[in-house]
Amino acid sequence: MANKLQNRTGVYLFFFLFFCIIFLILRQYAAASTHLWPLAAVHFDEPSAETPTFKMTEEDFINEQDALKLRVTLAHDKLLASLPDAQQILLKNAQSAWQSYYEKYAGVLKNQLDEPVKVFYGIEGQERKTNIYKDIVLAILEQRATDLESWVQGRYVYLDPGEVKETQEMLNEEKRLLYADFLLNNSTMDRIFIDPMQEVQNYWYAFLQSNTRFIEDVLKNSASVKIAEELLQVRRMHDLTLLHIEGSAFFHREREE
Repeated sequence: MANKLQNRTGVYLFFFLFFCIIFLILRQYAAASTHLWPLAAVHFDEPSAETPTFKMTEEDFINEQDALKLRVTLAHDKLLASLPDAQQILLKNAQSAWQSYYEKYAGVLKNQLDEPVKVFYGIEGQERKTNIYKDIVLAILEQRATDLESWVQGRYVYLDPGEVKETQEMLNEEKRLLYADFLLNNSTMDRIFIDPMQEVQNYWYAFLQSNTRFIEDVLKNSASVKIAEELLQVRRMHDLTLLHIEGSAFFHREREE
């Protein structure tokens, strides 16, 4: 009887030690895994500035989106009616390229980043909680509406003709930086999103090219404005891409785990 009790005690002790070891291993693994999380994810619950899209309902988002789409359509149609036939074709090509870029990008973001995130953690004035899908979609629409409305009024980005050479060099450098950002963005996202995102980038390049052709034709004697308008588009895409990278990095912890 004593031997049986001793044996049973030994078995219990064995299993107790076994489960203790497993618990310690799992705890260490969890700690290591958490260590791989981006700081924005680790500190997500800490107080931070919030953008309007962070708690925006789907209904409010759709209403905002539809209002911006209407602005784009009205401004495009008004501008189109003011142009000669040849320039109408160029504007239609640019608008079609923009539409393809917008729709493709919105689709990728909807599948990847339609969730609350914290971005630019620890960067004063930039750290915030937001919804990147909604932010970028609304930004693209707002930017296009603003451009078309400005062009209807004959207002284009101004650049001193004496700064053309310097600005062209700046544009070339911004394009190189944007290309590097595109590569970085693709490297931080899940594999299933890489090919669709590369398509988005190709659509954007097509839009940039056709949009620049339109500007160039409308303002035949103003190379400075053409460069300034192109630089504006590149910088906008650079900002959106940096935001997208932040979102992809936020969800990087899921792949590590």
